Amino acid sequence: MTEANGAVSFTAQMLASESCDVGDLLVYDDAAGYWRVATSANRATAAARAQAVALTAYGGSTVGKVQYRSAGLVPESVTDLGPGTESLVRCSSTGRFERIAAGSVNPSTDDIVGLAYADGRVNLFFGIPIEELATIIGGGGGGATPGGSVGSVQIHNPLNAFDGIDPGANGNVLMSNGTAWQSAAPTTGAPTNASYVTIALNGTLTDERVLVASGVLGLADGGANGNATLTVVGGANGSIMQWAGGVPGWLAAGTDTYVLTMTGGVPGWAAPSGGLSVTGTGVVKVVSGTIQSAASTIVNADVNAAAAIAITKLTQGSNGHVFMTSSSVNTFGFITNANVDSAAAIAVTKLALGTNGTFLGTQGGSNQFTNRATYFGVGTGTLSTVGGLRFANGAEVISAVRNSGNSADVIHIAKDASDNLYLGTSTSFNAQASNVNVYASGAVALGLGGTTYLYCNASQLQCWQPVSGTSTGSLPFRFASATISLTGATTLVLSAAQYSCPYLNFINTPSTTCHVQAPNLEGATHFVHSASLTNFSFGDTSTAATGVIDIGTTNKRRGMLGHNGTDYIERTGWSS
Repeated sequence: MTEANGAVSFTAQMLASESCDVGDLLVYDDAAGYWRVATSANRATAAARAQAVALTAYGGSTVGKVQYRSAGLVPESVTDLGPGTESLVRCSSTGRFERIAAGSVNPSTDDIVGLAYADGRVNLFFGIPIEELATIIGGGGGGATPGGSVGSVQIHNPLNAFDGIDPGANGNVLMSNGTAWQSAAPTTGAPTNASYVTIALNGTLTDERVLVASGVLGLADGGANGNATLTVVGGANGSIMQWAGGVPGWLAAGTDTYVLTMTGGVPGWAAPSGGLSVTGTGVVKVVSGTIQSAASTIVNADVNAAAAIAITKLTQGSNGHVFMTSSSVNTFGFITNANVDSAAAIAVTKLALGTNGTFLGTQGGSNQFTNRATYFGVGTGTLSTVGGLRFANGAEVISAVRNSGNSADVIHIAKDASDNLYLGTSTSFNAQASNVNVYASGAVALGLGGTTYLYCNASQLQCWQPVSGTSTGSLPFRFASATISLTGATTLVLSAAQYSCPYLNFINTPSTTCHVQAPNLEGATHFVHSASLTNFSFGDTSTAATGVIDIGTTNKRRGMLGHNGTDYIERTGWSS
């Protein structure tokens, strides 16, 4: 860089690994024998103030050199201060130039390194003992020049120098605002000639009054910033305050039954004139200003309309009783049916709860909760006289549920006006159940007039009447049939669905021998029809010859009727 006129630059050896930028302030560390950037920590280690400013940069990892200047003028390109107000500059905590705002210099802590001009240049002066100089100048050692103008008051400013405070307006006083002195108008105080009430006389006041308590009054002084409290004093229990001879005082309590009277304008206690005699038991009343001689009771007229007598003053009734009027007399008692309005509509939630699974009903002449209601009546008309569920004599739906699609009611049990009882109903498809299943662990029976006609248990189905079917048009009653296509299997076992049909119809001729084996069960009966007996046989064993429909030789009581497409072939066997 270009040297300023009259400036001198030097070379400093920097401590190894100590990086340095142009404009960094430097301090020499005697113990280390090298220069360092003058940060707060490095100045504390070196026990010295900043001594120079670096004109070149260094960033190596070993001991290196930079040019520095410790006196003269340094350009703004080095100080990096920019334009500003002319002011003192100090070494910042990071070792850079830093302007000091006017009036904020702290001589004991600021490391002042020069004077900054408005354009950012700095006139260097390191190591000047600012604090000591300020003390000498501010101490008035004979050489300090007063600040301000003629008539100013001299003060000690933050630079330990003198400043002057102008007198200001007429009548101003020198006043502190907590941080500095200033010329200001005096604050107006309270007048000294007002009629103050005080606890004691004060030499500054000219027209005060002193508060004094006398007679039955006392004065308690709570001290500065406290209360002055007036109290009533001197009276004994039962005393009455009076005014006698122009002075307040106390009249002691009198003798029992005495009354307060006036004698010669002086209050006192005396026996009542003529005496006060009350007969009977009760309360003493005053009627038209006269005390009644006979005791009496309190009546409604004696009680103020706003008396608001507490309920705790009333006589208590028995548990569960309420206060009511009965036969024109106020009393306590239980609420009865007559006390409940016909439109009361008492919510069921207000009723006492029964135990789980019980019903509210009438039993033995009283309402009570029970696990069995006497009966539930359903429908209009005359109800049946027996049963837990009693229905009327008209057509009724006895039991129904909502269907799964929520589109209709499914009727379980119904009765019509002709005394027909229905399991389900035939009147509406939507009202019918999809299936009706009847199950029992032992047996199921159907009968008429007390006689069983159809009986079913786990081993058999019995019928006490001939079985008949219905026909449609010219078609007679017939059994269910299964149409079966023969295969080339040596032995063909039919499915359960095919065996459930008594009539078996085989519709083709197998290409190889095919034997259809019937179940070997006692009592089984089949009606067999085959289009051809070629390569076909049917029987309860696999030994039947081809073209034969046979029951075999297993001695089962059973029968078969076969047809070969031309003729019927009958086979029966009833052996023991």
